[in-house]
Amino acid sequence: MPSCAVVGCCPTLLVSPAFRSRPPVRHILWQDQAHGRHDARPCRPSVAAYGLFGSLFDRSAPPSPLADYSSESLDEVVLRKFTQSDGTVYNVVFRKGGPVDLDDLEQLCAKVGWPPRPSAKVRIALANSFMVGTLTLEAPDPGSPAAPPPRLVGLARATSDGVFNATLWDVAVDPDLQNLGLGKALVETMVRALLRLDITNVTLFADAHTISFYSALGFQPDPQGIKGMFWYPRY
Repeated sequence: MPSCAVVGCCPTLLVSPAFRSRPPVRHILWQDQAHGRHDARPCRPSVAAYGLFGSLFDRSAPPSPLADYSSESLDEVVLRKFTQSDGTVYNVVFRKGGPVDLDDLEQLCAKVGWPPRPSAKVRIALANSFMVGTLTLEAPDPGSPAAPPPRLVGLARATSDGVFNATLWDVAVDPDLQNLGLGKALVETMVRALLRLDITNVTLFADAHTISFYSALGFQPDPQGIKGMFWYPRY
């Protein structure tokens, strides 16, 4: 899964308490059939958000208000189940908020080829993020003594003013699990969580080789002639 522009890797931290106010409810979104096949339940935005993100959710007409997802919990979502040849089952779980281990994230950043960032800055960047979503590979019962420790395999974060705009950063998926739809699921789930908060203007910075990936999710480069502009220190 292509990654978007990098703004750092990270340490152990917690997202804003606003995103941890409810106990997480695990909801199965994707699951595989016979070692890798999977089906996804459609991500359906509210009617108000449909005009901006309709193409992201591949719908030719807005959903009815009854089809809104406002009652769903997006705190903890099983995106996919993997069944190995020996019968061992692993889940890829999306979580919004919660701790992010610095060592695990540094390993993930290295695997996707990102340059190292100062740990202190990474800690601050994540702590000040509006929303952080992670993907972990784990056993169905991670609390079992025989279960291997969960492994961080994906991350995305968002900064936001909390009402109008949000920007996605640091979208990454472990190369060992790319091309399985997890990057798409990670981005869609983050956008769904933002839409639930009525934040309908979601932007990101994409490298040239990732534009097609994000375009397929409904993101538009330079909509209505709008251009991104950057200022860098000249030294």
